[in-house]
Amino acid sequence: MPRVSPNYTNFNGGVYSDLIDGRSDLEHWNKGGKEYLNLLTLIYGPFLFRPGSFHVNNAKSNSTKSRLYGHIFNPTDSTVIEIAVGVFRFYTIDGVVGAPLEVSHTYTASELFDVHIIQDNDVVSLFHKDHKPAKLTRASASSWSLADYDFKGNPYLPDNTVSTDLIAASTLTKDATGTLTASGGHTPFNNDMVGTFWKIGEPTGSPEEQGYVKITGFTSTTVVAMKVIKTLSTTTATEDWAEAAWSDFRGWPARGDYDKGRLWVARTDTQPNGAWGSKPFIYDNFDPGTGLDDEGISELVPDAGEIQWIKGGNRLILGSTFGDFIVSGDTSGVVTPETVNISRQTNWGTEAIVPEFIGNYAYAVQLKGRKVREINYLFQEDSYKSRDTTVFAEHITKSGIVQMAYQRNPYSHNYNLLKNGKIAIMGREADQEVLGWTEFQTDGEYESVAVIPHPTKDHDMVWCSVKRTNNGSVERHIEFFESPEIPDRQDLCFYVDDGVRYSAFEVNTGGSLTLSAKTGVGITVTAGSSIFVAGDVGQRIRAIDIVTGEILGELLITQLNSVTEVLGDVVKDFTSLTYAANTWGISVNTVTGFNHLEDKTIKLLVDGGTVADEKVVSGSITLADGDDGFVIAGGLGYTGRWKNMPIEAGSATGTAQGKKKRVYQCGFKFYRSLGMKVGGDEDHLRTLQLRQPKTPMGQAEPLFTGIVAPQKIDSTSNKEGHIVLEQKNPLPMCATGVMPLLATNDKG
Repeated sequence: MPRVSPNYTNFNGGVYSDLIDGRSDLEHWNKGGKEYLNLLTLIYGPFLFRPGSFHVNNAKSNSTKSRLYGHIFNPTDSTVIEIAVGVFRFYTIDGVVGAPLEVSHTYTASELFDVHIIQDNDVVSLFHKDHKPAKLTRASASSWSLADYDFKGNPYLPDNTVSTDLIAASTLTKDATGTLTASGGHTPFNNDMVGTFWKIGEPTGSPEEQGYVKITGFTSTTVVAMKVIKTLSTTTATEDWAEAAWSDFRGWPARGDYDKGRLWVARTDTQPNGAWGSKPFIYDNFDPGTGLDDEGISELVPDAGEIQWIKGGNRLILGSTFGDFIVSGDTSGVVTPETVNISRQTNWGTEAIVPEFIGNYAYAVQLKGRKVREINYLFQEDSYKSRDTTVFAEHITKSGIVQMAYQRNPYSHNYNLLKNGKIAIMGREADQEVLGWTEFQTDGEYESVAVIPHPTKDHDMVWCSVKRTNNGSVERHIEFFESPEIPDRQDLCFYVDDGVRYSAFEVNTGGSLTLSAKTGVGITVTAGSSIFVAGDVGQRIRAIDIVTGEILGELLITQLNSVTEVLGDVVKDFTSLTYAANTWGISVNTVTGFNHLEDKTIKLLVDGGTVADEKVVSGSITLADGDDGFVIAGGLGYTGRWKNMPIEAGSATGTAQGKKKRVYQCGFKFYRSLGMKVGGDEDHLRTLQLRQPKTPMGQAEPLFTGIVAPQKIDSTSNKEGHIVLEQKNPLPMCATGVMPLLATNDKG
C-alpha cells in the first residue's frame, strides 16, 4: 500500500449532494466537500468560518414572525425596516431609531411575507393582492409616514360585451359630480368599488380622449356617485363602458417594479396574468387612454398562469408560475402601448420571490422553492438561458426557499432563507466560474434576512430576525452579522451569535490620559474627564494602537485619589505620556447587556483569547478566577465544520473509490486562524496546537498564518478517506490548503 499525499488548494465548490458521491470523474470534485457547516466559500479558494451576529433588539412580538427589508437611501444612509404585525419599526447601524419609531399598517401575520416591496429613492412601495398599493415615505432616518397610492387613473377590465347592460352618466363635463345609473337588469356596483375609475362612452374631442369617471360613493347595486375625470362623450345610457381592473372587489396588483420610466405592476385575483405599466414618470396614473405613446399600458400575458414577480433591468422580466417572459418594445427598446411585446423565454416557473441580480445575471427561485436558477441573456441567440445553480447541492434547499438577499461586499454571497430556519449561502462569481453552496445554522431559527451597506466600513451588513428559545419560552430577536473578513485586530474577532461586545476603549469617549512617567511604580495617572471609581483599584489601564491593537503600555491601578486621578504600577512600559480618548481604557470583570440571553451559558472571547464559558445571571456575566479584560465578546456558540469528498488517490490499479483508505497524517495551510480541531470523523477530533513560544504568558495566542506540519489523524480504515476540520471556539478559521498523507488498499 504505497502512501500518497494529494494537495487540496481550492474549496470554493461548496457542499455536494450524496447523489454525486460516485462522480469522482468531475473536474471540480476536489473543490467541494461533504459538509460546509457555518462556512463561507471565497472566490480565491479558501473556506472561511462565518461571522457571528450582534444582538440589536427584541422583535416587536415573540408570538409572530417579523420580516426585514433593507432600505438604501444612499451608501452611507440606510435603514432596516422590521415589518411586524400592525407596525413598521426602523433600525440603523446605531441600532433602534427613536424609541423605536413605529408606523402603523394593516397587514396581518399571514400577509407580511406576501407583500412585494420596491424602492424609488425615499419612497418604498408596497404591493399585496388584498390591499391597495401603499407608499412608505422617508423624510429622514427618524421620520417615516405611510399612505395609500392616490391613483389618478387605473386600467380596466375588458369592455362590456352585453348590449343590454347599459350605464348612464348624469353629467359629462370634466370635474362635474353626479351619478352613474345601470339599467338593463345588471347590477355592476358594490361598495368595494368606491375610489376606482370606470371608462364610460366612446373617445371624444380633438385630439381624441377617452372619458372616465371616479366612483365617489355607493348608493345601490345600480346607482353610485361619481366625479368626471375626463370629459365623457354622452349622458345617454350606453353599452360602451368598462369596470376598473383594480378594486377591493377585484383585487389589487400584488407585484411591482420600475423600468425605463414606468412603474409596472401585475397580478390581481381577477387577472392573475395581468401586467400594467404607468404613464411615463407618472407612477400614480395607469389610465390607458386611447393608446398613445405617453399613456398607460395594459396587457394580459398568454400562458403565464400567475405572475409571481417583476424585475426591471436591461429588459423587463416577468416571472410566472409557467415561465419567464421578457417585455420588449421597438427596435430602440422603447416600450409603448403600441410597441409592447411580451415573449416567453423559459418554462420552468418561479416562486413569488423577487430575484437578486449578481452582476449581469438574475437569480430566481424555481417553482416549489427547491432550485435557484441563473438567468442570463445570450446575445448570439437573442434569448435568455436559465441554469440550475443547485445541481450539485440539490439537498441544501430541500425544505424550500422563502426569501433572498444579496451581500455584494466584501465577498459575493446570496443568502437564501429556508423554511427549516437555516440559511443556504450561494457563493457566486460568474466571471471566475465560481459557484458553491454552504449552510448557516444557529441556536434557533432564522426567519427573515435583509442586506444594507455599512455606512462607514467596506462591507454590506446582513441583518436577520431569529426565533430563539430561552428557558422554554420563545423569543424573537433582531440581529446583524459582523463582516465576514477577519479583522486586523484580534480582540475585535466576533464569532458568537446574538452577541454583545464590550470595549473599554469605546466606552472612554470623553477623556484623554496623562501619565507622570512611562515606567515605574506609584506613578500618577490623570484623566481628562470624570471616569475613575473606587472599584477600579486592582484593574488595569491599557493604551493601544486602535488600528492594529498593539499594546502601547499597561498599568495596574493601586490607589484612587479622585474621579480624575489614580496611582498605579506600570507592568508594560508606555510609549508616550499622553493618550487620546478611545486609545486607552480600564479593564472590567463584569459585562452587562445580556438580558436577552438570561440563564444561557455563553461563549466568551476576552482580548482576543478564549476563556471559560459563563452563565448569564441578571443580564450580566462575570469572568471566572478574577480575570479581567478590555474587549469582551459574548454570545451563543456555534460550530463550523468542513469534511472533504471521498479521496480519489493512492490506488495502483485504477480508481480509489470503494477501496479502504487510511489517512495517517495531514498538513494544513491557514490564514489568520486559531482554535480548530482535526480528525478523521467527528468522533475523533484533536486540537491543533499552534501556540508559539514567543507569545508572552497572559496574552492571547496570535492568529496563525502559514503551514501546519503534518498532524496525526485519528481515524480507522474506511472507504472514504475523510478529513474533518471543526471550529467551536469564537475564533476565525480560514483554510487555504489541506495535504493529507494516506494509503489506499487495492485489495478493497
